[in-house]
Parts: sequence; structure tokens; C-alpha cells
Amino acid sequence: MLKRLSPVTAIACVALFFSMTGAGFAADHYIITSTSQIKPSVLSKLKGKAGQAGTAGVVGANGASFTSADIGTVEGSEVVLCTSGGGSCAVGTSTAVCPAGSVVLGGGWSGDVVEGTPATSSSLAGNSWTVTFTNDSSDVAAHFTAYAQCAA
Repeated sequence: MLKRLSPVTAIACVALFFSMTGAGFAADHYIITSTSQIKPSVLSKLKGKAGQAGTAGVVGANGASFTSADIGTVEGSEVVLCTSGGGSCAVGTSTAVCPAGSVVLGGGWSGDVVEGTPATSSSLAGNSWTVTFTNDSSDVAAHFTAYAQCAA
């Protein structure tokens, strides 16, 4: 059995409809993209007064300078991944370690991971780049190698 809609409920639904569509219409058609669209008296109240300029900070020491001869690429060990049905051998990690006294500028990987889930991270030690892969393929084995760009 269906009940009749009361006039109060009908009016409330119509009011709700217009209030929701009106806000959407305003948001779509009245977007401020420039300060020239704002009334000058309102704009002056928004800006406020500027304070005194602060004193200049201390100039820091120059950092070490590098030449292209100081930067090199280091290769990690090649990791062979079995298919995802092979168990734990479907997950592998390769780490490229920069020489002592150098730092990692960045890193990456190369290989033939066809259906994998990569997760790369730079170690906190500051001299290595680690890449971990999970081979999601059920029929294709894969391999990959991590690389690190090192600066002396």
C-alpha cells in the first residue's frame, strides 16, 4: 500500500532540489580567476597592511662542486624472478652500492619484468639504491638489475 506524499514533504523536496542545483550552477559559472573580478573595496580589505621587511639572513657556505667526471653509474646484481606460481622466487631485490665516500644522486632499474609490481627506494645509508620486484606473471620468468648514479 502506497501512502500519499504530504504537501510539506513535497515542498521540502523541491526546496532541497533548488538549493543543491543552485550551488552547482554558481560553482560552475561564477569562478573568480583574476583579482580584477573583485570589487576594489573588498579587495583592499582582503589585502591588509604589509609589515616591516625583515633583516637579511646569513649566507651559507658553498657546497661541493661536481664535474661529470665525478659522477658515475654503478650496477647492482642481476636478479632472476620465477613465475608467480613459483613461490618466494617470484620476489627479488637488487641493490647498487656506490663506492665509499660517495652519495647516490638517483637510481633506477633495467630488465624484462613484463607483469611486475615495482617498489623502489633509496637506502638511508646514502650510498645505495635498492629495487624490489614481484613478478605477477603466471607463465613468464623475468630478470632485472638496479642502477645507481653516484657522485664522489
